[in-house]
Amino acid sequence: MGYRICVRILSLLPAVLAAPLLLASCGLVHLPGSDDCATAMDGGPPACPCEPPVSGDPCDLGSVLNTCTYGTDPRLSCRQQFACVHGQWTETADGTSKLCTPAAECPSTKPSAGTQCDTVPVECAFPDGSICACGGTWMCSEPQTAAGCPALIPNEGTPCSGNVLCEYDDPCDPRTQCVDGVWVWLSGPC
Repeated sequence: MGYRICVRILSLLPAVLAAPLLLASCGLVHLPGSDDCATAMDGGPPACPCEPPVSGDPCDLGSVLNTCTYGTDPRLSCRQQFACVHGQWTETADGTSKLCTPAAECPSTKPSAGTQCDTVPVECAFPDGSICACGGTWMCSEPQTAAGCPALIPNEGTPCSGNVLCEYDDPCDPRTQCVDGVWVWLSGPC
């Protein structure tokens, strides 16, 4: 069925019915990581759903990818993570680690490294991708600045282009690589 015809027909249905039918009937696969939820036609790279899936729902991500992550926190333990296991989604991290200090408990602006701080909160994330930890004084890691690499570690399964390998400031964070049009996390050493 032609894309425009398919979308026109599905636009007449309630959204709760149209979304699954759009995927099945129109051959669209949704990729996370953009405001408009980019789409790829059949034959595109393996892809993650735009929104976090429901545990137990069916999945098929192909051979390159088996995990999808969601969120923008620079601290990876503060992102939601799902794995495609035996054809079904399983939530493997809910993004609410006890290490995820709420923004309300952190300074409103990034502190200068070396300035004095209380020991609570221990670690704070800032919108530019910096992570600052308090251990009597603030110590901050800076976001990525290498060409072709996003400042924040991209969510696994989001679209990318080129053959890019990115390493980030925290040695425990995974390296990320653009493989067949999607970001894949390569395990960190920790």
